Amino acid sequence: MGHGGLSSMKKPALRMIMVLSLFAILALTAYLIFTGNRNTDLSKIKINVIPEDSTITLDGSVIKERTLDVQPGEHSIEASKEGFKPHKLDFETAKGATKEIYLLPEPTSEEALEWLRANPDIQLRRESFASQNVTEQQAIFENEYPILTVLPYISADFRVDYGVSKKYPDNPNKIALYITAISPELRKMAVNWIMSQGYNPAEYEIVFVNFDNPFIEND
Repeated sequence: MGHGGLSSMKKPALRMIMVLSLFAILALTAYLIFTGNRNTDLSKIKINVIPEDSTITLDGSVIKERTLDVQPGEHSIEASKEGFKPHKLDFETAKGATKEIYLLPEPTSEEALEWLRANPDIQLRRESFASQNVTEQQAIFENEYPILTVLPYISADFRVDYGVSKKYPDNPNKIALYITAISPELRKMAVNWIMSQGYNPAEYEIVFVNFDNPFIEND
């Protein structure tokens, strides 16, 4: 068989290799696009916890990972360890965002307290984590309740302040506006003041302090 015959046999094989390579490239590209889109639809959380060997429960399931992807939305996480009071947090994540979580079970047993006293570097890290939680809590409040920037407001006729939510007493991320006034006219004046600051009272939970309904007998 001459050289021309060998060359003609190699051409189909080369074409097949090129076609297969093209399919492989297209498949890899499609996979990367798919996984990339899938990841941007999720949220990422990074868990920081002291003690580091605490048991972490996310939405009722024990997890081992300290960095993982979750569905956007509301979640509940808890860190627990023998000799410590569990630390539970409710949090919310946004699509494509990364959220740092700081969990600090509180030592309750003498052994746990001694461990903390014997490790001042760990105590410093705990204080740093606690500071991060306070900063995040303030950011949550300011973002969700912008009216806090003008509270408390005290006048001769009424007072507008904020405090624990009556509707959601177990949720530290929820608050209510507290209005103290002695008459319906002054209560209305307080609500009008809220509106004058550019806020919609209907968007807030409002509690009227020391307001007794005259149609209900008090014990």
